[in-house]
Amino acid sequence: MDNLDFQEDLSELVTEYVKVLPDKLAEIEIEWYKLLHEPWNKERALKIHRELLNMVGSGGTLGLHLLSNVARDFASFMAGLVTADTKPVSEEEMLVDKFLQELRSAIEKNQLNKKFEKTVVTRKFIQELNSKRIEAEENMEKLQTKLKELEKRIENTVNISSQSQFLEGTVLPGSAGESYTIQQIFGNGGMGITYQAVRNSDGIRVVLKTLFPELVNDTKVSMRFLQEARAIMELDHPNLVHGYDFYQEKNLCYLVMEFIEGESVGSILKSSSSLELKKATQIILDVAMGLLYLEEKKLVHRDIKPENIILSTKGIAKLVDFGLVKMTDRDCTLTTAGIVLGTPHYLSPEQLCESKVDIRSDIYSLGATYYHMVIGEEPFQGENQMQVLQKRLVQIPKPKKVKPDLPKEVANLIEKMMQINVNKRHKNAQQLIEDLQKTLEKLAKESTNE
Repeated sequence: MDNLDFQEDLSELVTEYVKVLPDKLAEIEIEWYKLLHEPWNKERALKIHRELLNMVGSGGTLGLHLLSNVARDFASFMAGLVTADTKPVSEEEMLVDKFLQELRSAIEKNQLNKKFEKTVVTRKFIQELNSKRIEAEENMEKLQTKLKELEKRIENTVNISSQSQFLEGTVLPGSAGESYTIQQIFGNGGMGITYQAVRNSDGIRVVLKTLFPELVNDTKVSMRFLQEARAIMELDHPNLVHGYDFYQEKNLCYLVMEFIEGESVGSILKSSSSLELKKATQIILDVAMGLLYLEEKKLVHRDIKPENIILSTKGIAKLVDFGLVKMTDRDCTLTTAGIVLGTPHYLSPEQLCESKVDIRSDIYSLGATYYHMVIGEEPFQGENQMQVLQKRLVQIPKPKKVKPDLPKEVANLIEKMMQINVNKRHKNAQQLIEDLQKTLEKLAKESTNE
């Protein structure tokens, strides 16, 4: 083999080599170039050979695999050079023979390393499989535990659902894994019982309003109850009660609401007959702020009365009990023909006629409540409920006739709120709020002058 063939083959090998490891391009290319085009230099050849050996032995990835292929080509080339004659006759050929042996050794070592790497990968894979198996077994145990809890919960629900009244300490299931513990009865109504309870996840006191088991399967009643739940769970206003949860299963149906530390206006009126003017007006203003929020949501409460206004210990009034709430842009399909929904003493005239109602109907009921708070009695009196209902169709209360010392601005405000014709009342909650604020300012000035 002449030197020209040697240079051409070596040049092809170098070209392939630098494609594999471009980061060594500059250094290796220069050294190989010098070896090929300059007089033979033993030290340079040894240096290049060491580079090749180091790179074959230090790899372990795709680059190493490609480099090994280059090394094999180089080894084959060296073998051809050595066998050109029966024995080495020059220093170049002696070095080539040495290079060949060392490269073969390096390649064999590299192949062993690859086998070892495959073994390590296999072991790691097996370890991961074992880990997944252990994790799966743990998850299965957790699922079995949850299944037992669910079975127990269903069993308890079946027992609970047949009860009309729950004892203190009874635990009721809730949605999303929540549960509630009954503390005491809060109130008793025609549709169900209201309890004070504790939310077990965080210990917060709540109000739990239930439906009697026999009413859960009544479509109209249960739909009205669901309507209330949806409404208050979407409310977010400081003067309106907020809902937390709604649960229905078999004969068990209840609504969970925030617990308000305080007393209802109805309860206050039973003990003190009437309220001080400024306090009463401030309570009405608070509720009016809540009505403004409801109006924006296109909702009508339809059952505003002293019992449904809670005065908190912080002095903030909140409107509760949204059992008759209605969307103003929808026809009421849950009211049975001939049945009046609402409390007679505070009901608006249009509710008696089953007309379409809006926020002005709530303003009327709030005016009737205001009347009761400052006068000390309901706005309409009668021997029976029918007389009470009929009077509001033809009479507008005159609070000053009952209480002559009542400030004129308060009397006028109540009369405007309780107009029979809806178009003569405040057009919206904002107008009512403005009038109430003006009234409060006048009352404050009068008390200062005194």
